[in-house]
Amino acid sequence: MSGLSNTQALLSFIREKRIEPGDRLPSERMLAGKLSVSRNSLREAVAVLSNLRVLDVRPNSGVYLRHVANESSFEQMVLQSSLGGAPSSQEILDTMEVRIPLETQALRLACERRDETDLDAIKLILIDERAALSRGENTVQFDQAFHLRVVAAAHNSVLLRLLNSFYQLTLVRRERFFANPDRARESARDHRRILKAIERQDADEATRLVTIHMQRARLYWSLINIAS
Repeated sequence: MSGLSNTQALLSFIREKRIEPGDRLPSERMLAGKLSVSRNSLREAVAVLSNLRVLDVRPNSGVYLRHVANESSFEQMVLQSSLGGAPSSQEILDTMEVRIPLETQALRLACERRDETDLDAIKLILIDERAALSRGENTVQFDQAFHLRVVAAAHNSVLLRLLNSFYQLTLVRRERFFANPDRARESARDHRRILKAIERQDADEATRLVTIHMQRARLYWSLINIAS
């Protein structure tokens, strides 16, 4: 197995065995046997999860599961999602509380700093989005591309990296959101209005529109969270 697969296998083992925060994992020999991997491969997986603050490696004691919600990193959430562990509705709500102010700030900067290359790139995404809608396809990839290209127009690499992580984290869940054609069409309309505000460099209108746009998604996840 690859290093990523080994990490996924170890995370799956922790979930399946219902290992609790503070619990000690089985010995290296036993764990390698359970996962059918070499001990070197297991050590690499443990090192990855230790760096992400999922596991606590204690010399002469063993490997323990941390209190992930309180001690692990944001990168751990993104990794978990990339390995098929979709975030909960509550986790999406929590990320949106952080993401909304970051994205509105990026939009203000985009209105100030965007150039013709930025505008042309965004317009191409909206053309592709409209074509996908006409074919009845899920438009989640175009929603992600639109938002990240708008952030790119802010010309701030840190904001782009941060918001790219948020979108990677929630990709699987957002596919469910955009499976509904009415929601997808409404989102596409919002995108077109936001672009027009960026073209006019109207930061107040652009941020007003994107806040409404994202609050609509936040309401959806709030209802899903209540239902679950």
